[in-house]
Amino acid sequence: MIKTLLTFSLVLLLSGQKMQHDPNQEKDLKEKLKLIHADSLVANKINNEEVTTLFGTVKLVQGKAELSCQKAVLYREKRFAVLEDNVKIFDGDHTLWADVVKYNGEKSIETATGNVRVEINNRILYSDTLIYNQINKKTSAFGNVIVKDLIEHVILYGNEAFYDKIQDYAYIKEETQVVQTDSSTGERMTIRGLRIDAWGEEEKVVITDSVKIVKKDLKADCGKGIFFVQKDTLILLNSPVVKQKRHLMKGDTIDICIRNMNFNGGIIQGTAEIISKDNTSQDELKGNKINIFAENDTIKEVLVIGQASSVYHIKEEDERGKNLLTGDKIKLIFKNDSLKEVNVFSDPGLCTGKYTPASSKGE
Repeated sequence: MIKTLLTFSLVLLLSGQKMQHDPNQEKDLKEKLKLIHADSLVANKINNEEVTTLFGTVKLVQGKAELSCQKAVLYREKRFAVLEDNVKIFDGDHTLWADVVKYNGEKSIETATGNVRVEINNRILYSDTLIYNQINKKTSAFGNVIVKDLIEHVILYGNEAFYDKIQDYAYIKEETQVVQTDSSTGERMTIRGLRIDAWGEEEKVVITDSVKIVKKDLKADCGKGIFFVQKDTLILLNSPVVKQKRHLMKGDTIDICIRNMNFNGGIIQGTAEIISKDNTSQDELKGNKINIFAENDTIKEVLVIGQASSVYHIKEEDERGKNLLTGDKIKLIFKNDSLKEVNVFSDPGLCTGKYTPASSKGE
């Protein structure tokens, strides 16, 4: 009974008289911070301002926002509070946890420090410091930033981040990387760059400047990478180079499919080229466009389109040498990552071919 009376008294003490206002302007008025519960309090006046320190299981509300912690210092006239120890704030749009939160009730801004974690939609953001605006739903985070997408299993890392919930747009800067993990195998793909812009209607992640991609048997470098998460597609721009096992791919743009952490083919466009090396030889493919068909990190078929040329080596026991082919299209079929069949097509142009036996000079 004593505890109930104490709580009731604190509500009266901190809520004060309601302000008189035009009903048409009610939505524009700020509600005061209201105390729902505290185990004990100490009330003081500092510079003629009432300051109340609350202890124990502290619970407060302001509008839709529900605040809880183990200690709080309230500045009643400023509608300001400093919350400490196991802080949690929930307003229906986000949930925030931190060691300390400076809560500006006048501007509806939360400034959190220490083990900060905020959950918005299906994403969780961790950082050293975070500022959240309840009105425009914008978040700024600083220091050891981690953003987890719980649906796509994608994690973004950096030292500075911004997120707009309404636009579903985020950017991350400084020591950034994107990590996607296959939930069944645990295999990972890592993309590094200087800046990340993420999500939006297309659910894409854009990585810019000095982009480096590492995944199992695949490595890539480019100036800009666009990762369509739901489509398992990476578009590489600005001098892209992809190395997949013994194959080196170059072009103006390279689209690659990564499904279940496996390379499943792609498209090289504009001065397209594939160089395949082993211990004894180097094969080359060139054309305006190259389509690559692959399954589980193994190339099955390659189609070169437009001014197609191919240099490949024959390594059969009874026949060894080099073939040079040109045509409108060249189709190569692979088995166990080894070339098994080559077809050349030209309409109405001509196909050319030159075979040089291994015994010839220079082979």
